[in-house]
Amino acid sequence: MKKILTIVGVIALLLVLLIASVGVWAYYEFLYTHPLDEQELAELKIDWDNATGGNWSPWWDRGDGTIEWNPSASYNEWMLSIPDEEKAWPIMATEFVNHEYGLLAYEHMGALPTDPERWELVVDHLESDDADALLSQLLIAFERPYLGVVWSKNFGPEEHAAFSALAERDSNAWDPGVLRFDPTENVAMIDMMMPWLGWHRKHSHFVVSKAAYELEDGNTDEFVEAMTSLMKSSDFCRTIPTYIGLLVEFSIENSVITTIDWALTNHRDQFTENHLAEFEQVLAAHAGDEFVWGGEMLQVVDIVRRMSTEDGRLSPAAMRRAGGQGLVLQSPTHVPATEMGATAQRMMLVNRRMFGAASRGAVLPWESQDDAIAEIYDEQVAEMNSVAEVLLEVLMPAIGRASSRACEHAQIVVGFRLGVAAERHALRHGSFPVSIEEIDSDLITFNPIDAFTGSELKYEIFDGTPYIYSVGPDRIDNDGFILWEEWGADEYAYLRKAPIEWVTPSEAKVVFLNPEDQGDWVLYPVPPDEPEPLDVPDDFDPDWDLKQDGMYNEESGAETIPEDD
Repeated sequence: MKKILTIVGVIALLLVLLIASVGVWAYYEFLYTHPLDEQELAELKIDWDNATGGNWSPWWDRGDGTIEWNPSASYNEWMLSIPDEEKAWPIMATEFVNHEYGLLAYEHMGALPTDPERWELVVDHLESDDADALLSQLLIAFERPYLGVVWSKNFGPEEHAAFSALAERDSNAWDPGVLRFDPTENVAMIDMMMPWLGWHRKHSHFVVSKAAYELEDGNTDEFVEAMTSLMKSSDFCRTIPTYIGLLVEFSIENSVITTIDWALTNHRDQFTENHLAEFEQVLAAHAGDEFVWGGEMLQVVDIVRRMSTEDGRLSPAAMRRAGGQGLVLQSPTHVPATEMGATAQRMMLVNRRMFGAASRGAVLPWESQDDAIAEIYDEQVAEMNSVAEVLLEVLMPAIGRASSRACEHAQIVVGFRLGVAAERHALRHGSFPVSIEEIDSDLITFNPIDAFTGSELKYEIFDGTPYIYSVGPDRIDNDGFILWEEWGADEYAYLRKAPIEWVTPSEAKVVFLNPEDQGDWVLYPVPPDEPEPLDVPDDFDPDWDLKQDGMYNEESGAETIPEDD
């Protein structure tokens, strides 16, 4: 009996040791994160100036000696200290609400005369008094130094006031109700309402078409003012420099570049060198060729802090919620990063290093940073627990693609500035320069570099005007030809230099000798898109969409806002 008891005891002890071993293994596999060393801890002391412009900090001083992590309150405190006459947002919000169902509602606003079908649908609206008044107000707004929007989960005071005023004028208009805005509320960055991005984009569509209309009418100065002001306004997208804001900024700037390109191609004789000097000045000062990850880094750090306990340890409950119905965030921890738990620290460290690598990959000449970013990620993931790894995959954007997109935009800007320099040279001397070296040196204050080779961009005079191109990511010079795409069973390629040609693959091989050829990237003049033709019946009514949505008054012909359901 004693022997049996001994055996049972040994077995029990082995089971206990086995369970303990499994528990230790599970802890190190799923919960343990290797602590940071001194050098890694030092990297957590982040200078947030590139995200905040040095105007505010994610650390907010409550005024009673308490410093807390509250970026929204800190930002709003700075914003509310700026005089209203220096803010664009009061005007932009008011004009958006006033024209949301009018001039800004037309689907094809933003069209240029190069697309006659869509241009015909908007041109009548561009000659109205309302269009003149809207452009005038937007130009005032775009010249102001600050956007002026506040940080909140709901509408801020400016847009709330604009909707309220509209509701007072029109009984059918939506009433925003009571203002729900507390400037000191600790609003998570991911919960922040960002109306300025979409509304600004709508404004830019209108300004592009209205500026083109003015140029067609012979008003060159008005066109130049509209384009330079719109380019300046693109900086408003960096109010909180997240990736989505950066993409909107690039989109607005590309619209300006495309519109100026159309103007120089079709109305070259209307421009003086002073006009072109204004274009160069605004492109040099405001085209977003600097890639800033500060806002995106701030957002990730903000989320990590809101998923941690008060003492800075990542909260298992918060992590479970994040894996369920989206990110459900709590109040943030206010402890210094160097005193937080190892898992939270590692998540912030990998965030910092990966974004740093992406920023380095956005400079010209461009090389993909995907491998470097992946190496950083793998190195850090090996040091953290499995749960944190899953959460990190949810939080981190596709930053490799983002840096290449920023580089692409930088190349567009460089190529277009080179084209403007050549145009200015021609106005001075009566003919276009035959090479980059021949352009007057004071006209090129930038490096006309090909992003993919590090050498100068390709430049030639083709069909009487400058033709500028990059050899593209395949680094093969195809004499400026673009292989647009291949079309299915018909095996036709869309080949462009000038004019546009459809050619068979065998014909294309005359230009594209290497099967890996992707064609060249033409930067100036900007290759026009070939829009799908509209299927417009003879009795087409341009206000049909508004009527379908109940936004059109048959008696007055004016747009109205439907009642809120």
